[in-house]
Amino acid sequence: MPANSTFNVTYTATDSDGNVTSVTLPLRKSGAANATPQLDPISDLWIGDQSVTFTVGLSDKDGNMTISPQTLTISGLPSGSIQGFLYTTPARYEIQVSVPAGIDSGIYHVTIQGKDAVNDRTVAHMRILKAGGSDGGGGPGPSPGTF
Repeated sequence: MPANSTFNVTYTATDSDGNVTSVTLPLRKSGAANATPQLDPISDLWIGDQSVTFTVGLSDKDGNMTISPQTLTISGLPSGSIQGFLYTTPARYEIQVSVPAGIDSGIYHVTIQGKDAVNDRTVAHMRILKAGGSDGGGGPGPSPGTF
């Protein structure tokens, strides 16, 4: 139902003699509709020989996020990655992610999902690239940073 909308509801009654009467009443809904939470922009990452730390943030202008591990989830990270809560309120949620040095070469497809208390969801995707080094794993690849 859209915010600040009016709908008509009609009630009809019939008595034992067959007389019919009806009344139509307005049904009003007021207030704002729930806003879907928003993930902060995130880009793909190139990982060299050092560990990398980045922050994933989720905001909800309604301020109706529950503070739980299901509010902001990240899957597909390289093995050994660590996630830690930085900041949590009903309107803002942040997780710091640390990807260790020495992960296997390859492209890691990461899915980030956020939701609020009424299960409105938002999803983003990113890639973490670790190119092979001098061990024959494909050369040095692009320079560290984003791609």
